Amino acid sequence: MALAFHYATGDPYSVRMVLDTGLTPPVTWIFARDLLSEGLMRPAGLGDVQTWPVPLRPDRLEAGDGAVHIRISSPEASTVVSAPAAPVQAFLDRTFEQVPAGSERHLLRVDESLTCLMTARRSEDGTA
Repeated sequence: MALAFHYATGDPYSVRMVLDTGLTPPVTWIFARDLLSEGLMRPAGLGDVQTWPVPLRPDRLEAGDGAVHIRISSPEASTVVSAPAAPVQAFLDRTFEQVPAGSERHLLRVDESLTCLMTARRSEDGTA
């Protein structure tokens, strides 16, 4: 099983996690970068993605000590995958170098996106 994380500055709040079992086509989950980051230190998430640390020593919940568990759920199924904490932290460090926490909103082009959507909608409706 291969697990990979991807980040794009065009979608600054999110990370993509690609899970490839080799038995089925790869599955991609998109969820909050902060959810992955918080999961290195403490349980996080209430919806279809939840994260929590798994320390090397059960009596210590500290970031980087062991792994991070990621539970992904859909109406059909649920699974838990684990990733070593150190590479996940290194990945997150690179994302926060690209887009520091709190500066994500500056990269969003909401007005431009809405204009494109409205223009496309008007073209489909035949309205001006």
